[in-house]
Amino acid sequence: MKLWIKVLLLAVLPGIAMAGGKHSMVTVDSSHSVPETTSRLTDILNAKGMTIFATIDHQENAEKVQMTLPATTLILFGNPKMGSQLMACRQSIGIDLPMKFLVSDDSGQVSITYNSPTCLKKRHRVKGCDAVFDKMTGALAAIAAKAAGS
Repeated sequence: MKLWIKVLLLAVLPGIAMAGGKHSMVTVDSSHSVPETTSRLTDILNAKGMTIFATIDHQENAEKVQMTLPATTLILFGNPKMGSQLMACRQSIGIDLPMKFLVSDDSGQVSITYNSPTCLKKRHRVKGCDAVFDKMTGALAAIAAKAAGS
């Protein structure tokens, strides 16, 4: 199986498992195009010392199989210090790490979507680690807002 298919499955399956869960994902509207929003996100993540593991252009991959998708890019990123702390609390959370930002264009509205840390905490029944989840919640919200804004 091709690497991009494996990565796609890892990115999509947690979302399917949480579909229907209240506030399982956070979506922030962007005032920029998908490429510009993606660039802004990667610049911010790099500036914060985050590791960007992969950037996947779903639109480009669809074209390779003669399909058409709106502009859609997935960024897999993380902070090993924070992720390791979470996995020390509950190893199963590793299935949802690294974190992901999906930048997509839905009929002209570009948005940034990511999994809610609160939902991840509930999904994996994590006890404790509140400070790490709070820090993650604040960081993701700030990064998404900065990338989406002017």
